[in-house]
Amino acid sequence: MSSSGTAIWWIRRDLRLNNNRALEAAAHDGRTVVPVFVLDPRFKASQSDKRMQFLYSGLRSLDADLSALGSQLIVKSGDPTRVLPELSRSLEAPVFAEEDFTPYARARDQQVASAAELNLVGGLTVFHPEEVLTERGGPFKVFSRFKTKWQSLSRQGAVTYDPRSIDFVSKGTHESVGIPEVTGNVQAGEDHARKAFDQFLVEDGAIWKYGEDRSRVDRDSTSGLSPFIKFGMVSTELLVEKATKLLDDETLPAASQASVRTWLSELIWREFFQAALYHFPDSVNRSLRPEFEGIDWNDPADHLTAWQQGMTGYPIVDAAMRQLSAAGWIHNRCRMIVASFLVKDLLIDWRHGATWFMKHLVDGDIAANIGGWQWTAGTGLDAAPYFRVFNPVLQGKKFDPNGEYVRKWIPELQGIADRYVHEPWESLSTGSNSKSINGYPLPIVDHREARKTTLDAFEKARSRHRSRTGNGN
Repeated sequence: MSSSGTAIWWIRRDLRLNNNRALEAAAHDGRTVVPVFVLDPRFKASQSDKRMQFLYSGLRSLDADLSALGSQLIVKSGDPTRVLPELSRSLEAPVFAEEDFTPYARARDQQVASAAELNLVGGLTVFHPEEVLTERGGPFKVFSRFKTKWQSLSRQGAVTYDPRSIDFVSKGTHESVGIPEVTGNVQAGEDHARKAFDQFLVEDGAIWKYGEDRSRVDRDSTSGLSPFIKFGMVSTELLVEKATKLLDDETLPAASQASVRTWLSELIWREFFQAALYHFPDSVNRSLRPEFEGIDWNDPADHLTAWQQGMTGYPIVDAAMRQLSAAGWIHNRCRMIVASFLVKDLLIDWRHGATWFMKHLVDGDIAANIGGWQWTAGTGLDAAPYFRVFNPVLQGKKFDPNGEYVRKWIPELQGIADRYVHEPWESLSTGSNSKSINGYPLPIVDHREARKTTLDAFEKARSRHRSRTGNGN
């Protein structure tokens, strides 16, 4: 503990006053807490505009919560590897922060720790990646085994304290550059996260049918918490604790119990991907299955733009891509569909897709993004088999049976009959020379032919790897 009795709470992905292990550690022994957020130009340059707006809204909300306690959020601008050590020296105060697992964050924190007393605290995940290991002490590569081990561990439970009991630094004590203005109707912060979670759990909330509805893209079937989780406006420990308590309720109907278990499993998938990034940091740029690192990908110039703009001719794909650009979010089922289409139909390197997602997603999280893309591509941990290729027409018919989602995002198909909404080219008369339907394009590739081409490319990559290494895995 510092002689001044002061500690810096370095806020990164934990924009909340409650259930916060880093804040609790900083306030230990009655230290005066200085809440600091550093606007890192390198971080800003790598983020989508919508994600930054969500962050700014969350920062303003946190500042308002601190103001109600007579304090404020101290915002600094610059390289945190210089800003934090300088502030730590001037205040003679240690720094407390929630540990992050991205390669950039780990390198940054190592630099800060070399120049200041940096105390990294858990909270990003329920268990640190080093806690969920195989019997041999290595990382899990199969989700089901990771989940079994994860569920066997004893949880600490979410931390509880009254933020009003913490001695925060008085408002106006330290210079702050201020928080950038928020444009548009963006509602972020701990209070909005709590409201979204409460709405998910009401009597007719989406959680009770999550097991059966979670893949329906035409329904409000998800919690909507992912952007809040991304920035730690809600504690994942608290979410897991709530799900566990629900499962302990013996009066809960079997179907509802199954839905809660399914939702909890999705939270554990998040932990799996965070652990994967921690143990395999090269996965950001390299396929985790080396036999697929040498695939002969198509030139992205041919079809990448059509995919990005939602003009592939496959309605469920295009509706999702248009929603992504407009709203900065799409359903997880849509993420899998568009990822499969880019990689398996267009044979374009998954890294192009991962980059585009991070450019647009409000909830863009490197671990989940890379994990999801490599899973769909068949190149990652416990990935879908490389020969699993989503049929975009069948996916649309199954998860948007009446075409409501497609029509919402593709106005060109507003008037088309239900039976044609997922394959509008079938509405054309035999022998038609039309290249579009109300301005909506015909498919840029034939799914069956594209599937065969892709499987051939993946198999050739495996064969070359076998020849070089004598190993087909």
